[in-house]
Amino acid sequence: TSNNNTVDCQGALLNGTNASGSYGVYAASNSLNAIITNCNISNFQYGIYFNSANNGTVRNNTASTTQTNGYGVYLLNSANNTLANSSLSSSASNSLVVNNSNTSTISNNTFLSAGGASTLALLTSSSTNNTFYWNNFTNTSGYYVNDSSTGTNQYNSSTEGNIWPDAINQ
Repeated sequence: TSNNNTVDCQGALLNGTNASGSYGVYAASNSLNAIITNCNISNFQYGIYFNSANNGTVRNNTASTTQTNGYGVYLLNSANNTLANSSLSSSASNSLVVNNSNTSTISNNTFLSAGGASTLALLTSSSTNNTFYWNNFTNTSGYYVNDSSTGTNQYNSSTEGNIWPDAINQ
């Protein structure tokens, strides 16, 4: 367990080899208040991975992957996190996965489908009380957001919504 750690890449590139099970930045189990900022992360299975990490912040990052089953950001069993001002893309899977994670704010991000990923953001399991606003969901061949969770998630704040290329797959 590690608390109150900041990873500030200051614009540096973290470049992987697309290996299965690889991580650009990994917030360890039960860590609190992790901050990941100003990173350009490319070619890992998980660009940024929060595993039971709470009260963290992911901001001003670019995370992309071309790895099969690769994800820009993956939140697993995590709560009260903020994902902001970032660009996430995956060519073969989801740009963002929120799996059994709650009460997070996802705002002012761009979600890209690079090379045909079918869903930009995926919410699964018991993910609940997550709020999405000011996000730009770019064109994709499938869903912009696939919310298959059993919880209730919000796709706007009280005054601000998201940018959808069209209204077909909302």
